[in-house]
Amino acid sequence: MKKILKSWGTGVAGMLLISSVFVGIVSIKYGHLIISSKGNITHAVVGPKDTDRRHPFFVGGLYKPRDANAIHVYEDPADVKFKTWSPFESRAYLMHQINLIKENAVYILNHFVNKSPYFNYALIIGILTLIPVALLLNPLNKDKRFLYKWVILTFCIYCSGLLLITAKHPRRFYALMTAYLFLLFHFIEEFKSGIGNLIPDKRKRLMASYLLLIVVSAFALKPCMHLLKSVKNIITVDYVNPYREIAEEISIIDFPAPYAFIRSSQKPHTDIYLAYYLKKQLLGRPLSGDAEGITGELKAAGARSLLVFDNPGITEYLKKDSRYIHMADIKLKDDPRYAYEVNIEQDEIAGWDKEVNIFELK
Repeated sequence: MKKILKSWGTGVAGMLLISSVFVGIVSIKYGHLIISSKGNITHAVVGPKDTDRRHPFFVGGLYKPRDANAIHVYEDPADVKFKTWSPFESRAYLMHQINLIKENAVYILNHFVNKSPYFNYALIIGILTLIPVALLLNPLNKDKRFLYKWVILTFCIYCSGLLLITAKHPRRFYALMTAYLFLLFHFIEEFKSGIGNLIPDKRKRLMASYLLLIVVSAFALKPCMHLLKSVKNIITVDYVNPYREIAEEISIIDFPAPYAFIRSSQKPHTDIYLAYYLKKQLLGRPLSGDAEGITGELKAAGARSLLVFDNPGITEYLKKDSRYIHMADIKLKDDPRYAYEVNIEQDEIAGWDKEVNIFELK
């Protein structure tokens, strides 16, 4: 245990030394000591559903990014006010935090088995069967105890922060998956070493080859299935990026930035996809539903343009308003392939944009 604590302390010291550069730069940027603004924001967003805790940009309203070169405020939401919560505020909030931990724990376990790019059920069962046999055939020494404790401690420490907030993103676990893949081959060597004294050399080599064949086949099964599926999709599916194509149609008009959207066919977070391809600063969607209120919000946020999607009522009013210059009326193409290029359930898409009117605010 002393060796483990010493190793852990050395690792933490190294991490603090390296991360101090990042912490220093971020603290200078915000004017006070800060490690990261993401943790509090993410915890606020996954809070109880007694109120709308989404990113304010997704609820509506115009937000000027801190950085003049940012595409939208979502890139750096440190200045945006979120509806924070604490599990100690009430019993209901505490139960919500406990449920979050349970959901994240189930996700982590399921991700290592069902959604892993390496593992599948057959391989996991093989690993769980192999490990105790390998441990029984070989006595534990100090180095092995250190290795196994280090692996368990690393897994627990790495996952502990994710358990409290959210673990739902595959890329967070790729490094651990790779590490445990190497650990699997360690147990194969342990198994071979353990049976070495029980089986003659010829049978030992045959057993080792047979075991390696099983493990490699089980490991290769899932990646090969994904590869074949990808090859099939490349051959049979005509891929297209709807947001890039829509942005390209709009980009023929050189409207001034920053700008805002009036758009109802899709949820606000899809505006971000368009904004990246338009390569201009997006302020968001005005909360007001009438032209006067919209104009007031635009002026207060410093907007210079307004893109109105599929809203003839607002469009006709703004065309007559002397405070606006009508720059263009663009009919967007309707491609049936668009329906296959997005997660319809996630994005809750009512339909694709058909027309956009571009206005410049005087």
